[in-house]
Amino acid sequence: ANHTMVRVGVIGAGLSGLLCAQRLLSQMPAAHVTVLEWGRGPGGRTARRRVVLTDGTEISFDHAAPCFSAKSSELKALLQEWAASGHAALWSEAGEDVWVGQPSNHAICRMLAEQVDSAGGLLLYGHHVLAARHEAATGEWTIDVSDRANGGEKEHLVFDSLVFSDKLLLLPNPYAVLAPKEWGPLALPATLGSTGAVVLMLALERAPQATSPPLLSAVEPPLKLLVHDSTKPGRQTAGGRPLDLWVAHSTPAYAALHLRGDDPPSLDDPAAVLAELQAAALRTLASAESGKDAHAHMPPADGPKVAHAEVFAWDHAQPSDGSRLPSSHLLDTSRRAGVCGDFFAGPAGYEGVEAAAVSGLALADALLPLLSMCKAPAGAE
Repeated sequence: ANHTMVRVGVIGAGLSGLLCAQRLLSQMPAAHVTVLEWGRGPGGRTARRRVVLTDGTEISFDHAAPCFSAKSSELKALLQEWAASGHAALWSEAGEDVWVGQPSNHAICRMLAEQVDSAGGLLLYGHHVLAARHEAATGEWTIDVSDRANGGEKEHLVFDSLVFSDKLLLLPNPYAVLAPKEWGPLALPATLGSTGAVVLMLALERAPQATSPPLLSAVEPPLKLLVHDSTKPGRQTAGGRPLDLWVAHSTPAYAALHLRGDDPPSLDDPAAVLAELQAAALRTLASAESGKDAHAHMPPADGPKVAHAEVFAWDHAQPSDGSRLPSSHLLDTSRRAGVCGDFFAGPAGYEGVEAAAVSGLALADALLPLLSMCKAPAGAE
């Protein structure tokens, strides 16, 4: 058997995992690359939330990362490609280097998943990886997977190389798949923490206002950021009436007060949290649009009518301040494994979507020479 049949498992179909898988397949087309994702589809921090209102109007919110910038040559080059194919666009109203996916931020991971698929990769959604172990005798990784779509049926998959694209896979927490004594060169520092956010998705019964700013960071507490989703390029409501869409992120401190550590995460009092964030968002908008402070505790009585509002508990929204790692990835050469994700700031200090993208590509480039030396198992076709 020759080395071209090498089997690579990638855990996580967010941006870093998908870009890592895509880069491996583009440089090594005969590799067998399998991406395993807990959720029902790709996404990670480019996820979106779709809502159908009672009259059939369909709306969609970028409820995770609102937008991103590109300082690195790697992401700049990718963005030119993605913009040319219509999957990303400059959000010029929000700044010189502010980008979004099109028609939603989710479009980028959807496109990458299609590229992995058309290059011969396999995408397994609804697959929860429970445990991973390396067999020194065979040099192979065995992973235990629960197929959530099939009533949690257990499967065992074997790979020559493994990519961990989420820090939770390798830190002491309920999602961990590798025992601490097995971490070795893949060990992440215990200081690597994350902060949460409560995200408000708000649809106002009005056409998007030209006077509303695209991004507001001067916001009423307990908000941290208010994002005008409707002003992003390529956004429109499907059918029905015109609506003005906004997404607000709470401060990490507010999230810490109200997030409960369930799986999936929940809020201590969802109705009260929704009411508080909605009032703060409407007060912030009233101030921004009128130019006057609306610091009263109540939103203005003559303000816009709310067509839809909901909150989302995002427990691992951001790596905590100062805990991003100065490298771009971790590599275990002897076990042909690595870790990538948005918690690797790299030497240049990237963040968010850009950190995830640069990290996934860097890990793929580091793994390629190891894979080319790797022999396929006996009996491989």
